[in-house]
Amino acid sequence: MLAIALPTGSTFAQETYNHWSIQAKGGVNTISGLYKSSTDRDINYEAGGAIEYTISPTIGIGAEYLYLNNDHDWKNFTSNIHQTTVFTSLNLSNLTVPYRSGFWKNVNTYFTVGLGAGIGDFESTDPLIIESTGDVVNLVNVLGMNFEYSINKNIAIGIEPQYFSNTNSQFNPKPYQTDNKNFYTVNLNLRYKIGSGMHMRNKKIEKCTYNNLPSNKPQETFIAPQVVKEEEEEAVIPLEPDVVAEVKKIDTIKVEVPTKKIPLVEPEVKPIVNEKPITVKAERYKTESCNKNLKEYSLVVGSFAKKDNAINFSNKLKNNGSEGIVVENKEGMYRVITYTDSNIETSMEQVRKLRPNYPDIWIAQCKVKQE
Repeated sequence: MLAIALPTGSTFAQETYNHWSIQAKGGVNTISGLYKSSTDRDINYEAGGAIEYTISPTIGIGAEYLYLNNDHDWKNFTSNIHQTTVFTSLNLSNLTVPYRSGFWKNVNTYFTVGLGAGIGDFESTDPLIIESTGDVVNLVNVLGMNFEYSINKNIAIGIEPQYFSNTNSQFNPKPYQTDNKNFYTVNLNLRYKIGSGMHMRNKKIEKCTYNNLPSNKPQETFIAPQVVKEEEEEAVIPLEPDVVAEVKKIDTIKVEVPTKKIPLVEPEVKPIVNEKPITVKAERYKTESCNKNLKEYSLVVGSFAKKDNAINFSNKLKNNGSEGIVVENKEGMYRVITYTDSNIETSMEQVRKLRPNYPDIWIAQCKVKQE
C-alpha cells in the first residue's frame, strides 16, 4: 500500500520522530467470481497509491486509492473501477519478533484491514448480461499482507497481496455470476518516509533500557539517635561547723535541690529518597571518531536533529571546561557526549554528579556502524 508521513513529529526520550509516509504501487488483479472455470481467468493491471501515519512501532492508519482495469476476452466483458479505502496496519514483525538483527532488522511484515467504496463501469457484448452492465457503486472490505524491506531510513520497497470483498452483485454479470464476486490483487510497492530525521516507521522496540542497574555500593540506612531522660538526683550538702554545734544529733541535713528537667526533643528523621533511574541504551554510530575517542559507555547530555545545533552546544561545554564530543547515530540524530569510560559503575557515578546540571543525562553504550 501507499503510505505517507505528516509534517508533525512526536518526542520519545528527547528524540523527535517523523510519522508520515507516501507509497506508490502497481500490479495485477483478477475477478474471482467472473468465471465458472479457473482456467478461463484473465489477469489485468492496476495502479494506485497510499498515504499513512505511523502512530507507533506497531500500528499505523492510512488511506489508499486503486485503479483496477479488467479487459476479458470471455464474453467481451470490460470494466474500469476506481476504489478508495481507509485502513489500519499492524507491524507483525515488531509484535512477534521485536529484537531482530542483520538482514531481518530491516524487514517488516504488515497486516492491513480496511473499508471503503468503489465506482466503476461495466460493458459486455453478450446480450444475456447487458442488463447487468453500466455504472456501479460498491462498498468493499479489504485484507492484505505487506512484506516490506527498508533500503535506507527514507526508502522502502515491498510486495503486497490483497483480497477485496465487494457487496454489489453487479460485479459479476448475470447470468454467469457465481456466489463469489471479489478481487485478488498483487502489487509491488515503493514507499518514501517523509522527513530528514528519525522516522517512527524505522523505530524498533527497545531492548537495552534499564531503569535500575545493580550497584555494588551498599545502601545507607539512617538510624535515629536514642534520647535518654536523665533521672533527678538528690543533692547532699554538708553542714557548716556552727550548724553542727547547734544541731548535735544531726550529722547531715538532706536538702532537696530542684533540678532542671531535660525536655524531650524528637530527632529529625530524613526520609531515604530513591534516586532517579539511570537510563542505559545501546546505540550505533556512523562517525569514525567513535573508534578512537569513545569508550564503551558515554554520557549523553544533548540530542539534536541538526548538526549545527549539536556543534553549538558542544562549544558551550568546551567553553565551560567540559568535554563535548559530537557523534551521529544510524538514525540521523546527533548526540553530544561529555564523558566516556569503559566501566559502567564509574559512568553511573558521573551521571549522579552531573545530573543537577543536566537532569536528562543518560548513558549510551557505543557500537560503531560500519559504512
